[in-house]
Amino acid sequence: MSLSQKNTDVLIVGAGPVGLSLAYELHRHGVSCRIIDQKMAPSETSRALGVFNRTLEVFERMGIAQEITAKTQPVHFLNVYARGEHLMQVSFESRAFETPFTYPVFCPQTHVEEVLRNRLATDIHVEWGVTLEAFEQDATGVTVQLRDTRGDTSELRVSWLAGCDGGHSKVRKDLHLPFTGNSSETWLIADVELDWSLAKDSVYGFFSPLGTVMAYPFPEGKRWRLLNTAAREQTDPASVAQQFTHAIASVYHEEPVHVPEPLWTSVFTIQQRHVPMMRVGHCFVLGDAAHVHSPASGQGMNTGIQDAFNLAWKLALVARNVAEESLLDSYTAERTPIATTVLRGAKGFTLAIGNPTLTMQYVRNIIMKSFFLLKPLRSVLNGQVSKVLSGLSLSYKQSQIVTEDWRVEGINTRNMGGLLSGERLPDIHYGFDNTARLYNLLHSTDHTVLLFAGLQSDETDLLRIRELAEYSAQQQKWLRPVLIAPNPESYDSLKEWSGTTTCILDQYGTLHHRFGAEKQTLYLIRPDGYIGYRNQPATPGNFESYAKHVLGIRATVLV
Repeated sequence: MSLSQKNTDVLIVGAGPVGLSLAYELHRHGVSCRIIDQKMAPSETSRALGVFNRTLEVFERMGIAQEITAKTQPVHFLNVYARGEHLMQVSFESRAFETPFTYPVFCPQTHVEEVLRNRLATDIHVEWGVTLEAFEQDATGVTVQLRDTRGDTSELRVSWLAGCDGGHSKVRKDLHLPFTGNSSETWLIADVELDWSLAKDSVYGFFSPLGTVMAYPFPEGKRWRLLNTAAREQTDPASVAQQFTHAIASVYHEEPVHVPEPLWTSVFTIQQRHVPMMRVGHCFVLGDAAHVHSPASGQGMNTGIQDAFNLAWKLALVARNVAEESLLDSYTAERTPIATTVLRGAKGFTLAIGNPTLTMQYVRNIIMKSFFLLKPLRSVLNGQVSKVLSGLSLSYKQSQIVTEDWRVEGINTRNMGGLLSGERLPDIHYGFDNTARLYNLLHSTDHTVLLFAGLQSDETDLLRIRELAEYSAQQQKWLRPVLIAPNPESYDSLKEWSGTTTCILDQYGTLHHRFGAEKQTLYLIRPDGYIGYRNQPATPGNFESYAKHVLGIRATVLV
């Protein structure tokens, strides 16, 4: 056994979309890492297909959204057929959440992985055919034992170990983390070249007494992913094609449908499981290593990528000695409830499309038809489906690193409550022609502090905002300030003083109104796009107290 002396902050086990996302984010944050995978080469088949709205926002923050969406299929609707008729249509539109990505897109998981590998290629290469044999952690790090394809072993010392190694995770098992939950139905999925007239901007559900079939479009050609909730024992290509053809034809009568023999098939038992904690000392579990669920709602890859996005900035602050290690406790505290919520949603979708009795199928179809025919109910259903699938409504309001010092002095005549701590920051449009994007003000890897002069600002308020900007400018290792003025006079005053600090004019006070900034106001936006802290009336003392005692920022980061 050889001992590797290479200084590496993080070892990532698993080079799927979650491990690659974590590696890319850590690299952007200036943290060294290695990524290994026991497979000999990247996968050529894809279980995951859907990329939902919140994940697209994450990709935009990572700087890869355009590369991802260049080879995707936008999906606007879910259309359901039953009893030979069109039962309902659900819209996936998410405009109410103020996002640049109002619809999900579909693409193979392999495409996401390829984009991430290409971005990493100049600095970090996946070490294929390398297996994690064992690891042992202590108070300062983790010692890991690796084995390559020749059987040679090596020992590596790292500060942190991240298990992105899937549902059968060795990292999770060796940490003795319970994987609580259950197994339920056995389903069949297949990729086929399907020649029919149905538009590719929709997911289709065929609610047949023979079992529900779901159809998901690939971006290229006539390729579709089919899912059958009633898998038969015969899984040879001809039998699989026959199963899908009969199930679809039994409820969809608008054209003859012939499903050809599949290009790829997989039979699997649905697992609904999760761990009680996602961090143990210097080790973490992410993605399927921490939570697995039904593919009915398509949330697996999305939730795992968002795990990585949540962990990366925290791990970077600790690895760079900017924040105390206690900050990492918030990873479990924030992501475990999200995993539970996603599992609950996936279970609901599974029950909706699963294999109920004929009586329950009849009741289900009547309810769905009613929601579609009655416009008020249809609007409620569209909103609920979008809320569950998009990921845009998830928040961290209960997190231990999310808080506020919020007190409105006097009478707030506009009754502006502002955006709440823990919420996802919406991409508000503002300015003269309402085309300027709030997201363009956010720093790509650091926290961004939005400093509002206030709609009723006077010279005293402007002075306080300057003091806050000066304090923020000293925190260059983790923070970037943005000054926001409500009128040309205050803008000119702040701009003359601001130097290199970003200063914008909030034409018509759009941002001030949305953030409840009657007087001088501070909002701290985390690197993952959530509101970590808000303060009104804003003072350097309040902000410094939050940074030190809640977020765990070390006082020595002042420059």
